[in-house]
Amino acid sequence: MANFARWEPGHGPFGYRHPWEMYLKVGNLTRECAYKLEALNSYLNCKIQTPAEIRGKIQVPCKRVSLECSRALKEMASTFRKMVQTRSVIVHIESSKKAAEELKNVLNTNLWAEEADLLEIIPAASVASLLPEIIECIEKISEAVNELGKAASFRKSNATVLPKQPDTIRQETLQHHPNTVMPVPHCVIVVAE
Repeated sequence: MANFARWEPGHGPFGYRHPWEMYLKVGNLTRECAYKLEALNSYLNCKIQTPAEIRGKIQVPCKRVSLECSRALKEMASTFRKMVQTRSVIVHIESSKKAAEELKNVLNTNLWAEEADLLEIIPAASVASLLPEIIECIEKISEAVNELGKAASFRKSNATVLPKQPDTIRQETLQHHPNTVMPVPHCVIVVAE
């Protein structure tokens, strides 16, 4: 669609110079990342299961990498929707790199020597090798989104901290202002006759 949009009449501050090529670049990088995520999904849903003790050792760092990568991708999607550049993507990418380093340290232990069946090890090893590649892809997407944000004059946001959970905000407010009445989240109870 970006190829067709190139012929769109000029509008806004861009005139006829809207950075469509950069949208195409982000789209191509996103597609490449999606292919790697699809490969990751196929290894996670493989019929051959890795022994539970190996899965247990690599599960926590793998979940952290996945969680931080998904947060970075969501933040970049929000950047597109709102046309506002944020710096929190970098925080998520750095956190995912730290988790990937932890995963690498776990893999460098004598984890694989105990297992003789290579077919059971392959899915876990493939997942562990795909996660750093996905982080690299997300970094490339982030760089492309930043370039696009500069070219398309996205507004800048100073928010670099992660949003707080509602319960944390409520507790902090009550500590500093004990007489404050805080709204309670809605809860609807339907009673059937």
